[in-house]
Amino acid sequence: MILVHNGPPRCEDQRLIDAKFEPRVMNLEMHCDRSRATHHSSAPLCAPQAGTSSKSMLDPYVALVEAWLGTAPHLSAFDILMRLEEQAPDRFGKGQLRTLQRLVKRWRSKAAQQLMPPARQAFSR
Repeated sequence: MILVHNGPPRCEDQRLIDAKFEPRVMNLEMHCDRSRATHHSSAPLCAPQAGTSSKSMLDPYVALVEAWLGTAPHLSAFDILMRLEEQAPDRFGKGQLRTLQRLVKRWRSKAAQQLMPPARQAFSR
């Protein structure tokens, strides 16, 4: 059940205000159509766990891309996409650019971590 009211009245007399502002009880079931399916009723309630992503069409080419980045770390994701399109034109297109950008970002992050020593606590007690 849900409580519904008419809104604040425009009268100054408190008795009239109380009478008009008195909540009415409505049965919500008579206003709902329970025969309709709930949108995304079968969807999971929480986000998928980290590391459980689906397979990417880029997975067989990750080693090749990492080798290219190892020899030429300045390559952009777009440059790598152009190289992949030359190798497999029917498999790669502009739709894979964002996936390649993520891969290049992860590779560069790992490369930077290997170049820099692990950070030590500056203020240890």
